[in-house]
Amino acid sequence: MKRIMERASINDFTLPGIQGKELHTMTAGVIGTGRIGRTVLRNLSGFGCKLYAYDRFENEESKQYAEYLPLEELLARCDIITLH
Repeated sequence: MKRIMERASINDFTLPGIQGKELHTMTAGVIGTGRIGRTVLRNLSGFGCKLYAYDRFENEESKQYAEYLPLEELLARCDIITLH
C-alpha cells in the first residue's frame, strides 16, 4: 500500500510492481459451509478458482461449487482460506 500511496502522490497510476495475483489461478478453501459459507462459495465460483470446503456437516448445495476435503488436506492445498 505504501508504494501505491507514493505513486499516487506524484500522479503515477501505473500497475507494474503493485499488482496482486489473479483469483482464477488460485485455490480457495472455505471452512464452514453454513449459510454464509455457501454464499461465499457461490460468489467465488464466478471467479474461476478451484474451490474446496470443510465442514463437520456437509451439505448438497455446497457440493455443486466445491469439493469437501478433510481439514488438514484443505489447509495444505489452498492459497486462500476463509473461515465462516
